[in-house]
Amino acid sequence: MTIRIGVIGAGGRGKLAWHAHRPEDDVYIVAAADPREEILGEYRNRFGESCLVTRDYRELLEAELDAVFICSPDYLHEEHACAALERGLSVYLEKPMAITTEGCDRILETSRRHGATLFVGHNMRYMRLFRKMKQLIDQGCVGEVKSIWCRHFISYGGDAYFRDWHSERRFSNGLLLQKGVHDIDVIHWLAGGYSRNVSAFGNNAVYHRLPRRRPEERGCARFDRSHWPPMAQKGFSPVIDVEDQNVVIMELENGILATYMQCHFTPDACRNYTVIGTEGRLENYGDGPESPIMLWNQ
Repeated sequence: MTIRIGVIGAGGRGKLAWHAHRPEDDVYIVAAADPREEILGEYRNRFGESCLVTRDYRELLEAELDAVFICSPDYLHEEHACAALERGLSVYLEKPMAITTEGCDRILETSRRHGATLFVGHNMRYMRLFRKMKQLIDQGCVGEVKSIWCRHFISYGGDAYFRDWHSERRFSNGLLLQKGVHDIDVIHWLAGGYSRNVSAFGNNAVYHRLPRRRPEERGCARFDRSHWPPMAQKGFSPVIDVEDQNVVIMELENGILATYMQCHFTPDACRNYTVIGTEGRLENYGDGPESPIMLWNQ
């Protein structure tokens, strides 16, 4: 059976959808929508002149499609997902689902009402490191889990999140949602339960102190770990009203206590989990495919 895929929000994360183009399996990317002509040109070059490219996602949805990847900025997820689901298309939706709970509820209701498949892209569940940690927990290597702690040091925070739409709350609803959703999802996945009580704190400790810029001088997100220290960087968004550090304390429905901390102005980049159970402790250092996992269970 041929599967025809369209991509809404075709740059950045949208390029990750390219792996889904597998002619040998009769799966094809046949359409892309993005406001940037240079991105659409890349799709023409890669997938041929028969690939529909358009700046209007509504035109894409008029094409003969079976599924859609939605990789647009977060504040557009609700609009784009609901439009695709209303047409009965299967939807891969990049996290987070939307920037409000009402938006998430609308997406879920639309999926149910039209019988359309919805898959939210929490990709960290499929990373080798976290699948191994989940396996060790499920095998009982630490006994009954009682505590999970996560710290995320984001040395590239200034580059990735304070140069474009991410830095404005009206577009992202904050980096605890936009970035932290990865780890908060994994915490609940490893724990096998969801939170019933939450306390959270956050502030903008560094980036709000940088000189404001005119809108026409807005920079673009890019990754360069040589950009240091944070206060010496330039090219930031003219509006910065999201936190650059957060702490979240969670009590889960199964009694597990969890914490999540993120900081966007560290000199190093590292994601660190500690899982403590009745018979041991599990901890990782980094999140790469070869990052070590330590287990103490004597």
